[in-house]
Amino acid sequence: MNLTIHRGTNEIGGSCIELQSDNSRILLDFGMPLLSSNGKPFSFREYENLSVNELISKGILPDVKEAFSENSKINGLIISHSHGDHYGLMHYLNKDIPVWIGEATHEILKLNNIFLNQENKIEKPNYFERWKKFKIGDFTITPYWSDHSAFDAYSF
Repeated sequence: MNLTIHRGTNEIGGSCIELQSDNSRILLDFGMPLLSSNGKPFSFREYENLSVNELISKGILPDVKEAFSENSKINGLIISHSHGDHYGLMHYLNKDIPVWIGEATHEILKLNNIFLNQENKIEKPNYFERWKKFKIGDFTITPYWSDHSAFDAYSF
């Protein structure tokens, strides 16, 4: 098994972790950075008209192989909670990548789309529940409720 932390080791926010076995790949979170490289609060407005390749080259999008292409071999994305630094860039991912999320977190994301003018829509969510194992490819995942400032937050 390979674990790749694409973002989130040297900064807070913009979390993106990839787990890969011989036959399966999953992503844990696909978040927006909190700070720019100069240490100031990150604002996506100055980047919103750039292509995926330009966003990757500027370090805004993590360079996850096949995450944006039509024939993605990623088996799933798991969203841990409703803070933008954990889900805020997921709308760039291939729409065929299945998403697992807590049901209340999904409701919060739908409200965020309305009130914060975001585009993070999940057409066919797969809901998980605390302490109930679920499978994505080779991986068996157990969600644990976490004490966090976001309601319905999970550790896995």
